[in-house]
Amino acid sequence: MKTILSLIVMLVCAHLPFTAIASNSAIEKCATNECEHWFSEYKRKSREGYADAMEMLGTFYHVGYGTEIDKEQALRWYKRSSKYFSVAGSYKAGLFYLTEADYVDLEKGVSYLKKAARKNHPEASYLLGMIFSQDELGPHDYDEADKWLSKAFVTSHQQVKSYTNYLKSQNVLTADHFPQLAELAREYEQTVLVSNTNDKVKAEVKDDVKEVTASTTLVANIDSENSPENKGTTIAKTEFPDDEMEVIEVTPLTLVQLFEADFAFFETFMAEKRDAQARKGLYRRPCSATVSCSEASADDFTRMVNNLASGALRGN
Repeated sequence: MKTILSLIVMLVCAHLPFTAIASNSAIEKCATNECEHWFSEYKRKSREGYADAMEMLGTFYHVGYGTEIDKEQALRWYKRSSKYFSVAGSYKAGLFYLTEADYVDLEKGVSYLKKAARKNHPEASYLLGMIFSQDELGPHDYDEADKWLSKAFVTSHQQVKSYTNYLKSQNVLTADHFPQLAELAREYEQTVLVSNTNDKVKAEVKDDVKEVTASTTLVANIDSENSPENKGTTIAKTEFPDDEMEVIEVTPLTLVQLFEADFAFFETFMAEKRDAQARKGLYRRPCSATVSCSEASADDFTRMVNNLASGALRGN
């Protein structure tokens, strides 16, 4: 019988963010009139056949936003949205099967995560890579882990580089086990090295310029003071700004603004349920353009690991 989890749980705490915009962590239980209004609106659009509305309705049922918590309905709408090609819906259906104790099904969970990952959902790719790279959830499969972690690396998942460093520290990140990921990591390290070197050179040049400018100004001022013709004349000095980077302040959108953006999309495009192009499997809306394209919370992922571990122990 295996001893499971201590390593993975530590990885979860070290490598997963706690919340992400419009994830189940950001959309919380709510019973106000406004929340009930948005629940009704998304339910209406779900019945009209919009996949993203179905996915959001599943989230509302999952957390109790504008309605009572109903996990059966949550899973139903996640799966239905996935059927009509919602990337976020596929991801959430997969995560549901891996995090909800009464519904744990590793095979179904991985299947839905793969469906989302194939359409470039970064978190789905990352979770698959973690699942296949560890023995704690069953025999590892480095070929699968390499494929999905590499995909997450390319889509710039926030935590995959840290996990890659972990694999390297365990002497697992080799060309034999992870040919694609090892090459991506090597190229990234070279890029960072070159970037750091360039920044260092720029800083040294800037310091040299400041020093030369200061010396030149000092000499010019002395010459000016000693020159009868230039008595009272002021020498203009060239000053270099300490920081030339433009600072842009970004204010995150509220949930209501995100909901309104969803409905603007619904008014522009035909519902996937009625759209022939959608039925051919064409995802018209990438993960990055959806309200619920998000990363798992640390709590969600910890529950996933615990549930899968409990199942593995029961199986042994």
